Amino acid sequence: MENISLSLISGDFLKEFYGDIAKPSVQSVGKALGEVFDIVFGGLSYFPQKGNLYLKSNLEKYRKKLENVPVDNIITADPQIGVPIVEKLKYTTHEEISDLFTTLLANASNSEKIESVHPSFINIIDQLAPDEARIIAHLSTNPTIPYCNINGSLINNDGTISQNSYNILISHATVLPWQIDFYIKENIGAYLDNLVRLGILSDEKGTHIQVMSLYNDILEKYNYNQIKETLDTSIYRNVFIDKSFYVLTDFGNLFLKACIKD
Repeated sequence: MENISLSLISGDFLKEFYGDIAKPSVQSVGKALGEVFDIVFGGLSYFPQKGNLYLKSNLEKYRKKLENVPVDNIITADPQIGVPIVEKLKYTTHEEISDLFTTLLANASNSEKIESVHPSFINIIDQLAPDEARIIAHLSTNPTIPYCNINGSLINNDGTISQNSYNILISHATVLPWQIDFYIKENIGAYLDNLVRLGILSDEKGTHIQVMSLYNDILEKYNYNQIKETLDTSIYRNVFIDKSFYVLTDFGNLFLKACIKD
């Protein structure tokens, strides 16, 4: 790879962070992000030490992701994408979030991947908890998430059963706690709600997957038979389930294509 022409700012930056700026992979970083570095760091004579460490670590991940990209495919990242990502990499500490940012940045620097990159993905990543990033990684091989609501039919004061009167005993039960190593598994419901809000997932309430074994696995994990056996019969007449699922949206598929490494 021929040495590329770098501005004084970009050259100094690469030398400080990578040392040998003649390395092909470092040259690739310069080619892709030279303009971004000029915008982000122009006029700065130094970087805060702690931010330095975070940015150095995150840009090293980015450099490694460019190593397998053919030199001819390396393009200059659009500053609309590159500038806000580099700014965020200064203080991004969670591995799961930095991996999304650096993969998005690497794809924005690759002519073969650029069609999947959308500026809105930056703000989406910025609104994710690390556990939500783990769910997104899971979705890359499991695009549907079956769930069950386990409900108790209420007994009316006169002893009759109302068809529409019930309490949800367990809401949106999934097998995710047994499939993903969560930091805070108690927040899974909130995580799924946020992924729906962001347009990554769609809640297909009212429909269900025609593979009953998927729902049987959920009921087994949540001790459905024990719930029925220990039901407070002074309040509830019986237990029933509502089956449904979450599915990756078209927008979510594009997000995964841009932000999750193949």
